[in-house]
Amino acid sequence: MNSENGIVDFRSIDKNGEKQWVHTVPRMDFNGGWIPIMGQWQWLTTLLSKNKLDQNLKFINAVIGDYELELNQPSENEVIFKSEISPPITFYIDVDGKIDSINALGSPWNFKVFSTSPVDIEKFTNQFVNKKVMGNPSPQGNVQLNIGQTKLSVAYGRPSMRGRKIFGELVPFGKVWRTGAGATTKFSNTTSLNFNGVVIPKGTYNLFTVPENSEWTLIFNTEEEAWGSAYRSEFDFAKVPMKTTSLNEPVEMFTIELNQTIDGGELIMMWNKTKSTIEFTIDQ
Repeated sequence: MNSENGIVDFRSIDKNGEKQWVHTVPRMDFNGGWIPIMGQWQWLTTLLSKNKLDQNLKFINAVIGDYELELNQPSENEVIFKSEISPPITFYIDVDGKIDSINALGSPWNFKVFSTSPVDIEKFTNQFVNKKVMGNPSPQGNVQLNIGQTKLSVAYGRPSMRGRKIFGELVPFGKVWRTGAGATTKFSNTTSLNFNGVVIPKGTYNLFTVPENSEWTLIFNTEEEAWGSAYRSEFDFAKVPMKTTSLNEPVEMFTIELNQTIDGGELIMMWNKTKSTIEFTIDQ
């Protein structure tokens, strides 16, 4: 990212080549990842401290749209970012006007950022060269089932307990869960299915759940760009209840199964000593 003479120039490279976004000072485009965003925050903060910031700012994003953006400086070492999409985010700046830390707790990003001295990456990583590789702590799983001409699949991340208390703590009760780890859990079906009277047309869906002590809620969500725990209810297609029972022995790694039954099939989720199940039939 380059910023000079009232112009912000973003450039990024991916498998499709180089992309470029050029905007004037009043525009703030959140593209390209958090590193250029932090750089842009610093640039805006510097302008604000010099009383050279045009306050007619816009928060611009291709996914969530355009929103008014305001920066205020209530004290010498504080800058507060306000917008319609987030509670206030506070930037703490040092005597040179550089961002020392950012408190975004309570915002959609929900993070704290601290400035540190440069890290010698090579020296740091050399400590791990001869150590046994642990691998992905939440590897991807993929389960498939064919029932006649109907093909079903679930792709999901498989976290392990690793001594942690799962439901009610790591996975809170009453809140939407990504149903796994890493990327959003994906469910695909090549023909329509009937889940307790709710017809799910053929397609690919994000599977979210709301765990409870006695019963879970399974959510079929259609947002194409959903990732991880990011969840937007306006894309919900259907919600159906799942039966929940207790297991005698704990399941260390989160497991999803698809099984065929006499009338159709069942979707099963197991972790620790909790088992949640929902049956379905092939919709004719």
